[in-house]
Amino acid sequence: MKKLCLFLILFLLCAQCQAVCIAQWKLNDNAASAVVVDSIGTHTGTYYDENTPATVTTDHNAVGQINGALDFDGTNDYVDVGNVIGTGAYTKVAWVKRADGANYNNIISTGNADYSHVFWAPYTYSFKLSAGNMGMENVQDDDALAVGVWYFVAVTFDPAVESGKMVLYKDGVPVDTATSVPTQSSSPKTYIGRYNTGYLFKGTIDNVMIFDHELNQAQINRLYNSGNGTESVSLAAAGTRRYRGRRR
Repeated sequence: MKKLCLFLILFLLCAQCQAVCIAQWKLNDNAASAVVVDSIGTHTGTYYDENTPATVTTDHNAVGQINGALDFDGTNDYVDVGNVIGTGAYTKVAWVKRADGANYNNIISTGNADYSHVFWAPYTYSFKLSAGNMGMENVQDDDALAVGVWYFVAVTFDPAVESGKMVLYKDGVPVDTATSVPTQSSSPKTYIGRYNTGYLFKGTIDNVMIFDHELNQAQINRLYNSGNGTESVSLAAAGTRRYRGRRR
């Protein structure tokens, strides 16, 4: 009976962990198709390159920080994951390795032209990690992302805290915080490696996750996992509770 109870508790906790994450693209894709698999949700993406869409993801498979990853050439490569971020709280997470070049390096950004939600490290900002809602950089790191180095990057946003609180993380550590950040507009398209009609990422991206709430620093640290990373969504959800009413 005790084993059965323990199993049920673990099952319920696992179900909760899955529920708080909207989507996870491990980017281990290495197949004869353009499909980019959402391993926990319904937001399977499509990889686009000069063939629009790509013929095969095998052309873009690379060694990642965790297992495989996908390469982006900064010219025409990106992943369309559709309508995945609404008009409320969110967390964006990814591992990124920038390549040399004067690129805009959008990581996870809107398809809208209004800067609804952007997460990038553009050459115009000296490759400093930046993020914003209805603008280009509500938060920004002081230091550039170096070429050829893997970084764990994340941004969190909650409109119910301090009139819109946004926190930017690099390698598990908060590097900037802003309040009174506007809530993002509705965005029918979200891209990995692109904003709107261009502004592409050059380099390698691995293990992208989007949550429907603001992760705290402890949860971000669990995903960073001492620099090793993890594909386990349950590590982030530990200690998280879901509320249908107002968040506190």
